[in-house]
Amino acid sequence: VGVAQVINKKNEEGPFTANDEKIFERYLTFCGIGITNALLFQSSVIMYKRSDSLVLLAHYIFEEQRDMNRLLRRVLKKGCEMFNSTGCRILLADCVDSEPLIV
Repeated sequence: VGVAQVINKKNEEGPFTANDEKIFERYLTFCGIGITNALLFQSSVIMYKRSDSLVLLAHYIFEEQRDMNRLLRRVLKKGCEMFNSTGCRILLADCVDSEPLIV
């Protein structure tokens, strides 16, 4: 929902006419279409970035299978970037002794 207002018609031509209102209404229809398109584009950019990040994480997992510390650090760093956060934590529980490993 949006609100638009025009005030004070220039050149002292009197009040806005019914024709002025019709033109303004049509103008607002195009404004609404433009705003909707901009929101859809913004949403698609965000989804693309998330998808790209997930593909990169999958790449990290396959690339770093021999070095757990390096893999976890890369995953944590990417997690912070994806969620625009100052920190990220992974909790791993060992099934044998149930002691968590916090990285």
